[in-house]
Amino acid sequence: MSFVSIFLSKDFIAVTSDGQLTDLENLVPVKNNFRKFEQITKYQYLAVTGDILLLEKIYSLCKKKMNNFYQFYELKIIATEIKELMNNHSNEAVAHVALFGFNQMNNAEIFTIHSNSSCIEAHILVSEDWLIKMFPSDLLKLNIDNLCLEFCENMKVSEIKSPDLVLNCLKDIHHLVAKNDISVNQEFFYEIISRKKDFKEHLKSFFGKITS
Repeated sequence: MSFVSIFLSKDFIAVTSDGQLTDLENLVPVKNNFRKFEQITKYQYLAVTGDILLLEKIYSLCKKKMNNFYQFYELKIIATEIKELMNNHSNEAVAHVALFGFNQMNNAEIFTIHSNSSCIEAHILVSEDWLIKMFPSDLLKLNIDNLCLEFCENMKVSEIKSPDLVLNCLKDIHHLVAKNDISVNQEFFYEIISRKKDFKEHLKSFFGKITS
């Protein structure tokens, strides 16, 4: 089923995945370098795991609805359309999806959609310092509790949440999952999405002149 982890903070977002596509009927890998996340706009991303045919439909939907690379889109609306698409294929395929990035107010946000859930989980980072999402959730039944606890402790004691620290922690968890699940390989894809620093100038480009 693959493995995706997404770390959100006020200054950056880190997303990682393995690279394996698995024939679930025969439980054999069919591809080893398939990245599970994609940049859709400058600050908004899509991550997916599950049935490859359904994933292709989800990618196509996002590319069609979010076709301006420099525009911010309401991810909640896109997530709702993805959920409708998944519901229409619920009897034939399973998928886990995350839409995430920085919104127009420069806040990190994430919307997760799962075939086995009737709701869309939404989280916008306003008061919290950071948030982590990993899926599929069934992989988390593996014995990674200690690594997750270590990850949380590292985040608490670190005054500056550095991308290197986050990636090292996520890589440890990733490799442990890969050792214990045949649908996950050791290939480690990652990307860092940085929060826009010149945000006032960015707002001007969308809303005209603003005052301080």
